[in-house]
Amino acid sequence: MKMLGIRSLLFVLAIVVGSCAYGNHKSFYIRKFLVSLTQDEYKGFAILFEELFINNELAYSLFGNKPMSFVFIFPPPPPSPYFYMHPYPFFDGKQPLQKGIATWKKFQKQFKTPNFSLIFGKDYALLINRNAFQYTVEKYAKEFSPQVHNHLIKKMESGHFVPWDEFNHKCMGILLGYGSHNSTLFEKRMDISNILLPAELGQAISPMKPHLLLSIDHLHAKLDTIDKQLTIFDKSIMNLSGIVCPVNFAADFSHPETYKLKTSYHLTRKKILSAYKDDNWLLRTLEKLTS
Repeated sequence: MKMLGIRSLLFVLAIVVGSCAYGNHKSFYIRKFLVSLTQDEYKGFAILFEELFINNELAYSLFGNKPMSFVFIFPPPPPSPYFYMHPYPFFDGKQPLQKGIATWKKFQKQFKTPNFSLIFGKDYALLINRNAFQYTVEKYAKEFSPQVHNHLIKKMESGHFVPWDEFNHKCMGILLGYGSHNSTLFEKRMDISNILLPAELGQAISPMKPHLLLSIDHLHAKLDTIDKQLTIFDKSIMNLSGIVCPVNFAADFSHPETYKLKTSYHLTRKKILSAYKDDNWLLRTLEKLTS
């Protein structure tokens, strides 16, 4: 009995020491979870999270104030000639990504994520920063219909409310952290493009918005003006030397809002790079997700 008591004490002591070494009990629990996975489960889980948080923008919602980020899990159709910097990324939904999704769904009840919602729909992955999301919806309340405010995150978690099917480009841009001004310009561009394309294909023009009832030449001129205002937000996307994908969208650098966003995302990127500076990036991601 005495020997058993000593062994029990040593076991408890090992846990305590291990917890301190890992920073806290949560880190220890997460490490224990990762070790418990089978080799296939761990591989799929790690590849999935690498695709989401390193190769796409979800880390900016996790470590910063980006209200939400998402990625499609199937390749979208080819863009039209008037499609300009589509803000919606995607990845191939084949194995082993599906294995990673299955592993997350299998164990997600073990993780409490009070400040974040990681949602896997039929064809997308979506991360919501709850505090930043709620703040943004309240700040731009006039852009969203009253019914949208009621339990919006719960609706999205249930899969009954898919934002890109419900919101216009301006609202989507605001919720994706692209700024009100940039999102407004992008929506105007899409409105004009949606008229010009069928017109140039010889189809009847039936604009959704009365103010766009203009001549084709005038619409082209308006489109050219907008295109001169918009540029790539972060040109480092052309040089993938970093380990984390930069946030990217069509931005107007003549507007002060864009410079504020540039500063904010630069600081967030530094946080991400600091967290992901070693091989423990997956642990850091889960720690932050459950914070």
